[in-house]
Amino acid sequence: MNLTTDTIGAFPPPEGTTPNFIDPESIGYRVVIAAVFFPVFAILFLLARLYARYFLIKHLHLDDYSIILGWLFALACSINIILQTRSALGIYVWDLPIDKLTRYLRVYRIFVLARYLILCK
Repeated sequence: MNLTTDTIGAFPPPEGTTPNFIDPESIGYRVVIAAVFFPVFAILFLLARLYARYFLIKHLHLDDYSIILGWLFALACSINIILQTRSALGIYVWDLPIDKLTRYLRVYRIFVLARYLILCK
């Protein structure tokens, strides 16, 4: 992508702000930290529960399988968020060229469609 002064931003910047298309400030790393930390944190509790249910009680119930499925969906959501930070998530919208925002929304639309197909099946 050739970024020039003619590059169109996805949204006009606030008054007194100049768009930075070359090296925009990003807080995407904060989003990635949260998207990695919370599934790892949650699996510790999930494993503790499954250990207690399987080895101590000797039987898994439907709620245990539901929790595993829920954790898998949460993991998929975290992976989706991490992938979106590579496109545009975490960058101010006025620092995004319109074509990069379009690519971001295309990736986002695929994951939303997949989520609806899974949940509505």
